[in-house]
Amino acid sequence: MITSNDLRRKFFKFFKEKGHSIVDSSSLIPHNDPSLLFNSAGMVPFKDMFLGKVKLEYTRAVSIQKCVRTTDIDNIGVTSRHHTFFEMMGNFSFGDYFKKEAIEWAWEFLTGELGLPKNKLSATIYQDDDEAFNIWLPIIGVDNIYRLGADSNFWMIGDTGPSGPCSEILFDKGKEFACDDPNCAPGCDCDRYLEVWNLVFTELERKQDGSFSPLPKKNIDTGMGFERLLSIVQDVESGYETDLFTPIWQMLSDLLKATKLKNGQQEGQKESHKKAFRIICDHLRSAVFLISDGVFPANDGRGYVLKRLIRRAVRQGNKLGLKNFLEPLVLKTIETMQTAYPYLLDKKVVCLDTINKAEKQFGETIASGKKLFSEYLETQKQSSPQKVVTMIDGVQVFKLFDTFGLPLDLIQELALEFGCDLDLIGYEKEMSEQRKRARKSLEGWDVEPEKFSGYPETDFLGYKENRLETEIVDIIDNGIILKQTPFYGESGGQKGDQGIIKNEEFEFLVETTKKFSGGVIVSFGKTVRGLPVKDVKVTAMIDLDMRDKIRRNHTATHILQAVLRQVLGIHVEQSGSLVAADNLRFDFTHPKAVAKEELAEIEYKVNEVIQKNLLVNTQVMSIAEAKETGALAFFGDKYGDNVRVISVIPSEQFLQGNQPVSVEFCGGTHVNMTGEIGLFKIVFEASVASGVRRIEGVTGLTAYQRTAEMDDLMGEVKHSLKAENSNILSVIKKIKDDNKSKSKEIESLRAKLLSSNIDDIIAAAEDKGGFKFIAYNAGNIDMNAMRSLADTLKLKSLETVIFLIAGEPGSYKALCVVTKDLPNFNAKDILNKIAGHFGGGGGGRSDMAQAGIKSNKAVIDIINFAQNSW
Repeated sequence: MITSNDLRRKFFKFFKEKGHSIVDSSSLIPHNDPSLLFNSAGMVPFKDMFLGKVKLEYTRAVSIQKCVRTTDIDNIGVTSRHHTFFEMMGNFSFGDYFKKEAIEWAWEFLTGELGLPKNKLSATIYQDDDEAFNIWLPIIGVDNIYRLGADSNFWMIGDTGPSGPCSEILFDKGKEFACDDPNCAPGCDCDRYLEVWNLVFTELERKQDGSFSPLPKKNIDTGMGFERLLSIVQDVESGYETDLFTPIWQMLSDLLKATKLKNGQQEGQKESHKKAFRIICDHLRSAVFLISDGVFPANDGRGYVLKRLIRRAVRQGNKLGLKNFLEPLVLKTIETMQTAYPYLLDKKVVCLDTINKAEKQFGETIASGKKLFSEYLETQKQSSPQKVVTMIDGVQVFKLFDTFGLPLDLIQELALEFGCDLDLIGYEKEMSEQRKRARKSLEGWDVEPEKFSGYPETDFLGYKENRLETEIVDIIDNGIILKQTPFYGESGGQKGDQGIIKNEEFEFLVETTKKFSGGVIVSFGKTVRGLPVKDVKVTAMIDLDMRDKIRRNHTATHILQAVLRQVLGIHVEQSGSLVAADNLRFDFTHPKAVAKEELAEIEYKVNEVIQKNLLVNTQVMSIAEAKETGALAFFGDKYGDNVRVISVIPSEQFLQGNQPVSVEFCGGTHVNMTGEIGLFKIVFEASVASGVRRIEGVTGLTAYQRTAEMDDLMGEVKHSLKAENSNILSVIKKIKDDNKSKSKEIESLRAKLLSSNIDDIIAAAEDKGGFKFIAYNAGNIDMNAMRSLADTLKLKSLETVIFLIAGEPGSYKALCVVTKDLPNFNAKDILNKIAGHFGGGGGGRSDMAQAGIKSNKAVIDIINFAQNSW
């Protein structure tokens, strides 16, 4: 049997012998299209090459690209054809070969290299593509060629741009997979005719008016689903039965069997489990690869997709009776895929930590979701006792989703469980408002990237030049494009440059600079004198002080990453960064909080490198040479043939073997010697997502000022406490201990005072006709003292409802107790009615409940409301 790894080797070998460059799979995070959440097709990483936006690195390429697509997520498990994570095999030509070679090589690979039976294969072509028909005719015969319309056999990148006909190679799985249509044939959407390979012939350009014209260079873009082809080669029903899935599937089956045996249930995997098994196995593969490519659970964007995938897998397992079951499946997934993707081994710890944490949190979310749902319905019933709640309004649905983190599908299930409908129109309105808020342009600039497409790549000279004479290419809105520019365009986490563009006629203040697809650099700002026009000579000058601050922070970030990997482990990888003039921010993979001692060591080691005043070396080299140096390249970056490598080089005394402290692919600006950084200070460390930590730091004079401020503050503290460095901690501890002792003494005195007033409190109870009601302001006592007071009142009272409140406006604590001789009264309901009126809430039992009230109303207003509630 041809294994999945055999198939990979055969595919690459075949096309390498046809003159193709083997291109490694890009990250799942697209490098060249911000409109895409994930790479969802094999051609996406080559998009700029197809559009002619970048210099061609090769004219023939072959790849097996990792893809994630969730548009059909509801079909996962329902059909055997759909996957969220899949691999797309493809061969590509950029102005080189065309239809004849693409068709003949595809046929040769499938029938010759893989030995697929020719009588099982057929081809579809675009209805007007006679050229493709004539190529296929001697290969497959007229009876096996099917002309279809544009819906299935004509490809377009968009409303305008490259397009062309395509030809699909189909595999006949047999009559048993056919539909009931007597005219079932290739092109039918049933399971019989499986699309194996799509050959796209990009030969036309679609114009704005809908017309087409020939492209000067014709391209080939092919795509073949790896899982689908493997199922044919291994003669199984679908990808789920191939060796990509069977080890994970078997592990899941074993886990279910063990769980059922433990619970005394019948063994075995039922046919009804198939859908759940498919969802769990598929979603875990997606989760492992997304986390490995730097995506972590979040409430929006890519992180939300990942969170949803993990939660869907958890829920399917929970329905089968499995709890906390994902870890062994994650390990099996990595084991299954590690030959093709060896880097997964290095990501094992972060994958396990992230998925385990997400699984645990989702279990807690489900429990809290049911509680929140129940409390909301209870509140609605109390506010309108006669009204039956049948609809959850959109604002509340959005609150459950956005504030409390309940996924919409879980909210829908809970609504069904509680017999309610959801106001999804209102929910979508709230979601739309949130999206508008999230679309705030960076730094206030209303930037539309498509406006800057079609311009030639800007010649960036800012590595060496701070000021130069250049020419304005164009002016769009509040942005200027220069022919050559010293302004660094924001990219790679580094903020864009500021400065001035001017000549005798005008002066333009550059407030930020951005870099767009195709290498177009645009400086945004405002005119302070005259009016800039295109095609004129200008002087462009960067703000050198700002650039120097950014350079210090950028080089410090490189050193920080190297030190983090040294102190915390090589699992540390960049998940995001910001290099600005006033600070640096570095997000990295790490499963737990960085200990205080580790932070101190990290800060010390970074400053040690700075104090050594080591050389910061910049080299431009081929990507192959760069990889041999061990240069780090993270976070889904895409690189051309030549890359810029930044190395911090030590003396032989600093590290044995004269190995670099840090070596990374980087297009940003840096200091020449580490001593120029001056000083590095960590000012913040925290979690920003599951499995991702953030460190913020400052350098240079900013770090000095921060240190000086801390010294001044420490001096004031020592003066105030009459302490010195040697004893300040013991002085603070003594003050805390004294305060704790005095607080206990005060609480004790308050309790005694309240106890002495018990009879007066009981005497003040209001007769409500059949029971008595006590509403009392207990002052500033804590909840324990309130419970003690309530217990005492309860013992000395008959047929009484007791309401106590303590604290200050904005942070009240409330307690309700019902004596045992009032069985028809519910303390929880009474308290929720009172607290709910003032925006508070809580919980408890029928005889005692407690709540928090954040209202700024005076305590007398709350007591008056309580007394008049009967």
